[in-house]
Amino acid sequence: MALTLIEINDHQLTIRQGEKSWSQSGYALIDKERLLFGQDAFNRGKLDPGNFYCRYWQQLGYEEITTDNPQIRHFADLAYLQLKALLAQCDHTGDTIFMVPANYSQQQLSLLLGIAGSCRLKVIAVINEAVIKLAHHQQAGKLALLDIGLHHCSLSELHAAQDLSLITPHAIPHKGLHDLYKHLAAWLNEKFILECRYDIFATAQAEQAIYNYLPEIIPCLRPSYQLKVSDKTLKVFAGEIKEQIKTFFAPVLASAGEYANIYITPRLKAVLATEPALEAMALADESTLHQNIHRHLNELTGNKQISLITRLPLNLKARPYNADISLQKQSEATHLAYKGHAYPLTEKTLFLYGGSDNPLSLNSGENYAAKLTRTDRSWQLDLACGQPRENPQPVLINNHPARHQQRLYPGDKIKIGREEASFLLLKVEKELH
Repeated sequence: MALTLIEINDHQLTIRQGEKSWSQSGYALIDKERLLFGQDAFNRGKLDPGNFYCRYWQQLGYEEITTDNPQIRHFADLAYLQLKALLAQCDHTGDTIFMVPANYSQQQLSLLLGIAGSCRLKVIAVINEAVIKLAHHQQAGKLALLDIGLHHCSLSELHAAQDLSLITPHAIPHKGLHDLYKHLAAWLNEKFILECRYDIFATAQAEQAIYNYLPEIIPCLRPSYQLKVSDKTLKVFAGEIKEQIKTFFAPVLASAGEYANIYITPRLKAVLATEPALEAMALADESTLHQNIHRHLNELTGNKQISLITRLPLNLKARPYNADISLQKQSEATHLAYKGHAYPLTEKTLFLYGGSDNPLSLNSGENYAAKLTRTDRSWQLDLACGQPRENPQPVLINNHPARHQQRLYPGDKIKIGREEASFLLLKVEKELH
């Protein structure tokens, strides 16, 4: 029986079993006779705001709810009933692993296990979501994962050495998806007032109508959108929407820009869409989750008592950057391969370009992306602009954003530019003639 992975995120509460997955947003609408969750609740939230809830996963606990519905007493009841309803869509549930956010307290984790017990789940492990999502990372040093919930963005700082460890979790408040909805709704209301002389916040029906458009327009997949509210129509261009999203997330992207190795979750990338800052970020490939789980199953299930796991062992292919000099000398690269040709590395600085014409040069031009310099019997990559997030030609090392002054070893692969000019460092023990 396949493992069941449950990810606790109030934007996307997700259950995964092999290639199947079920997901729902953490919205709930309560009335006396029924209970709505996810998009169904969102689509009626402004019509009945007193019975609409969207913080019960973030603030999981026993906060009381005043309602005539006999099923509901507090936030924990909403969390339990939503998880139970989502699990009902699965054919079965075997051994279960919870992936949890870094902001959960010990009390919340204990309550989550209690909810799991009420759902008759056999929980075998609880792990920090950033650690398990990046457990395939293969480069020593500091890295981070950028993610989004309904009410905040999270920036989880990790360190990779012998272990991949969660170091510092950062929450960026009021920068979640629901906050973005509020921002866009206020902006659209201003446009309706200016262009149509109509205040969409004057009635609950009009406000709900504009909120129902938001999940459609945020990906910005079309050049423009016609928003019809009551008898008024407003045309909004994708460029305007993107600019609002960029402005809203500017503090988040500024915080992420402090990390040379930064991953972003698919759900946040979908919101940011074509934001240029994404070029310096690697996508957290969630298709590797089950592989990461099975690779570390012994570490995940080694303790009889379940506790939060924030560290996993790594088998790094690359050496740490502070490795002993003698080891660096042993692994010193001698050649740089490009399109089947191996170019010897000498004492001279080598300049790299992203275009297909003259990608290597001993002379610096105006548009070089990076240069290779020999220092301390090793090779160092220097970015042309000094900072990876400012580089118009993205530079990747082993498919991760390059760091300025990063040391390189045989086997390291350099990719430059959108056309991804690709170079490979080699160590040739003896040249054949």
